[in-house]
Amino acid sequence: MKLAFPTLADKISFDYVFHELKEGKEEEILGISFAAAYTGHGQPNLGVRIGDGKNSLYYSGDGPPKKLCYQLAAGCDLIVQESFLLDKNIYGHGNCMDSIAFARKLNVKKIALIHIQRDARDEIVKYFEKNKSDFEDLEVYIPVPGDKIIL
Repeated sequence: MKLAFPTLADKISFDYVFHELKEGKEEEILGISFAAAYTGHGQPNLGVRIGDGKNSLYYSGDGPPKKLCYQLAAGCDLIVQESFLLDKNIYGHGNCMDSIAFARKLNVKKIALIHIQRDARDEIVKYFEKNKSDFEDLEVYIPVPGDKIIL
């Protein structure tokens, strides 16, 4: 943590423990299951499936899904997917339309599009508002801080 966030540890006033996940190996921690797979990011990045036996979600971290990510996301209640631009590909990043296709292929009904490029965000929000009828089979979220999605 100190490498990525050098001053954060000094600001945290509670105990924390890191658990390193390995691709393809499921871990159970305090009754919650975790499984991970590398995404298509330019640097090592693990997408994670998190479940409690009743509900589950897939969180991509950074990068588009690779083959094992599809297996992890299958059957989840929610996909939280990095979607940098609307429909253009940039190496190491997903895009909104590919993320929608990912959810549809797996028949996952809720998707949160995250890590949207700052300068494209307003245009993307307007696109989804204008074209709601194209996405009636999904609950598409472009969350802002404080939003909650009920599984």
